[in-house]
Amino acid sequence: MQTKMVVAGLLVLGATMTAAAAGCAKQQKPDYPVAAMRDDVAGVVKVTFKTSADGSVSGIRSATFSAAIPPQYRSGFRSEIAKALREYRCAPSATLSQEFDFKMEE
Repeated sequence: MQTKMVVAGLLVLGATMTAAAAGCAKQQKPDYPVAAMRDDVAGVVKVTFKTSADGSVSGIRSATFSAAIPPQYRSGFRSEIAKALREYRCAPSATLSQEFDFKMEE
């Protein structure tokens, strides 16, 4: 099934932050990976990340994917989450976790 993003239509593709990362004053929703959107792949990704002394995210420590996300799409989801995390400002020198629910919303 091919899915298209429609500005004024019924379907909106997006990532929902199901649980805000505690200690992060500034957060950004990740974009939907293009290949996953094209192929109608949805699911939940839980990431654990570290912050540096200034509160910026220094990197993803681990990512857990729901079974609904096939392995060939996981790098796309991880990449989009990593881009969003670059915009985060959180508690300094911390290890935090957050879930992202990628789905089509009506």
